[in-house]
Amino acid sequence: MAARSTYYQALDGPAKVRYNKILQCIDDIDPYTISLRSWKEDPHSLPQISYPDIVNFLVYTPSPYALEDLKCYKGLDAYNQFVSGWVRNVVSTVINGKHVVTAKVMHSQRLREAALKPWLIAEKCGKIIATHCNCIAGLGEACTHVSALMFYIDTKMQRISADNYPRGGRQCRKGNKSTIIQQEMVSFSIRPHHCIKDEECLQD
Repeated sequence: MAARSTYYQALDGPAKVRYNKILQCIDDIDPYTISLRSWKEDPHSLPQISYPDIVNFLVYTPSPYALEDLKCYKGLDAYNQFVSGWVRNVVSTVINGKHVVTAKVMHSQRLREAALKPWLIAEKCGKIIATHCNCIAGLGEACTHVSALMFYIDTKMQRISADNYPRGGRQCRKGNKSTIIQQEMVSFSIRPHHCIKDEECLQD
């Protein structure tokens, strides 16, 4: 077995078995043990995760625990964490052809506490393979911190797409730059358009 983090050592037996199974697709490497120099901050290195990928994983992927664990994603908690700017230091690396992404997610009400560290494994095309977080709910692979990271990546991919195709879709103008409008997730079936910080909307 490859080296494991102190976080892993504190897990109970069943949790360790599940954790080890997840890591098989990335050469048995624990993301919490990857050196800082191996991570990249370049948004172009992120997997192309989009809204359908998030839905497919969070709703249709069988959970190793109770299905009720996924209900939190039908609310706005995870999305609000992302919009509020609590997802920071997002970095990625590639292991065995799989993209591993991690970040720090701040506590919205307890800023002095150590940031949580969710991570996910995905194909370059955006298919999410597995997720984890070192929060209490992270063992269920269905916490709001992981979901907030997914929304962050989704938005980055939208903005990159908007830069590549500046006349496609609805956009927001800020100074001399155009960026794609962020869509708010109210449920998995409704996503009304809005602009962050009341930016001026344009319809091409």
